[in-house]
Amino acid sequence: KYFHQYDSDDLSTSEDDMCLVPSEYPFVSLLRDSSPYIVNHRQSTIVYHIPGDLISDQKKFNSVMDDIALTWLFGMKIVICVGCRKQVIERLERLHVESIEGSTVDGVALPGVRVTTPDTLRVLEEEA
Repeated sequence: KYFHQYDSDDLSTSEDDMCLVPSEYPFVSLLRDSSPYIVNHRQSTIVYHIPGDLISDQKKFNSVMDDIALTWLFGMKIVICVGCRKQVIERLERLHVESIEGSTVDGVALPGVRVTTPDTLRVLEEEA
């Protein structure tokens, strides 16, 4: 059952306000609540960053792709930037390339930041 037929006793509003009657289906309320956002962002360009480790998880990847497809159906222009950190790290480990982790700037440690050596740059260019 996807539609609910209201009796006149069910409605305390006029027929013009009938679309404002709460629905028993959560997705209807979600679409109603999101419609101003959808209208305001139609023809906007949306940039998605997809981490490289998400690509290896098929279920999560498919879910994200479904969400991206939905934004396209709503009229938004899509740009997808795919990360490759996981693939680069795995490749560096396989090739036994030495990488310098934990760079610092002005004495402040930057965790997750790698100093790019010529060997690391070569691997990065090949993976990207």
